[in-house]
Amino acid sequence: MRPREYRLFTECLENGLRRGYRRAFKHTESPTEEQLLESLHTNVLGEVSEWFAFAPDEDAQ
Repeated sequence: MRPREYRLFTECLENGLRRGYRRAFKHTESPTEEQLLESLHTNVLGEVSEWFAFAPDEDAQ
């Protein structure tokens, strides 16, 4: 059995974008572009990190 990686990754992106968008507007009716982008970034990476494991990166040290 093999996971459908593309489908799973696409679902992670969609879920992260939806969650990030909702959270950007959670405490303010009009977040700045930077606040919106930060929320999208944080939530997409959080969702992807839940389902995919990455090899240690030398830049992360």
